Amino acid sequence: MNIRSKLAIGITIPTVMLSAPFRQAWPVLVWLLSALPLIWMLFLKRWRMAGIYILVMFLSHIERIPALEPLSLHLPWPILLFLTILQLCTPGIAVGILILQTTSISEYINGLSRMRIPAGITLATSVIFRFFPTIRAENIGIKRALRMRRLTGLKALHHPLKFFNYRLTPLLLSTSGIGDELSMASLCRGLSTERKRTSYESDNLRFYDWIIIVLSGLLILLWLVTLLVAPRK
Repeated sequence: MNIRSKLAIGITIPTVMLSAPFRQAWPVLVWLLSALPLIWMLFLKRWRMAGIYILVMFLSHIERIPALEPLSLHLPWPILLFLTILQLCTPGIAVGILILQTTSISEYINGLSRMRIPAGITLATSVIFRFFPTIRAENIGIKRALRMRRLTGLKALHHPLKFFNYRLTPLLLSTSGIGDELSMASLCRGLSTERKRTSYESDNLRFYDWIIIVLSGLLILLWLVTLLVAPRK
């Protein structure tokens, strides 16, 4: 899938899912869009991620399940509010994670340059694009160090200060330095130059990419029409 079609999905799904008039007018489309990240995960064989997504979506719709309606009636309102936020935000977050995991930085930069995006926006977003995977790798290294110190599971609960010192403090310190390092790496690669860049990445839009882009555009158009015709309170 091309980066432009991925960005089309990543913009469309959060936009329409967070719109109350769209959800009320087109509930079937909302369900289909909620299932789209799950289909993408299954296509990529991300079984664990798909299972977590199904569990989160199930919990977020617990008040709409007739068999669990008595349970939902006894839940306090902060939990119900949190479940509603999960219901609205989970599809967009899942699509964003999938875009980060399936797109290389060179493909991302090449795609934005083909879209005539200004170099400043490309440079800033490319740093953000690499920030989260780098933090994730740093977090995995810190977890391994904690296993060596046997500060995992219940022992971490028994020694919260040590856990905070050995887990959160290194992560916060590395976070402050990773942003500067990624910015300098981007500048060293010449991302801030005004010259036209070449790339080995193939950026041709295939037939299904065009279908995704056209459908995303139609959904955005339908969302705008729904906002215009929706009754104002």
